Amino acid sequence: MPYNVTQTPESTYPPASGPSGPPPGWYPDPFAPDSSQRWWNGRDWTDHEGPLSADVLPWPESSAAEPPLPDFWTRLRRSSVDRSAGTNAASSMAIATLILGVLTAFIPGPTGIALSAMCLVAAVVWGVIGAVRAIRWGPGLIRSVLAVVIGTILLLLETAGLITAIALFGWL
Repeated sequence: MPYNVTQTPESTYPPASGPSGPPPGWYPDPFAPDSSQRWWNGRDWTDHEGPLSADVLPWPESSAAEPPLPDFWTRLRRSSVDRSAGTNAASSMAIATLILGVLTAFIPGPTGIALSAMCLVAAVVWGVIGAVRAIRWGPGLIRSVLAVVIGTILLLLETAGLITAIALFGWL
């Protein structure tokens, strides 16, 4: 979200204690260091970002070779998009769970059917989340929509096959 970089944002975390990182301030955004800056609160990157300006602080050489990137789960929770990779975490999860749903369909019996159905439902849910995020920020829309469409089709086919198996054989 764009933020007025002339102001200091309220920190959502207490500052780090000890020499674990550089002091709070505006630093080049680790996702897009050439075009934007992000607020470092002394412990973690916040959601406050803005266009790169002349008064952005360089990342201190003594802290680390490069500024730390938020981990996958942090980006997913914050709805962040990894602009440097050209993707968003939710669309990646949608494709991963879709592939897992197809692979688990080959497990024989009710276990395979249940695992596959759960993975396909997860693929559709992650696909919807990824599509919403992609509409806001750009990357990942095609993968998200494909996961929703293919996941829904496979889920319907699996449901039809399950109903047919129950009708013909009386069990799974």
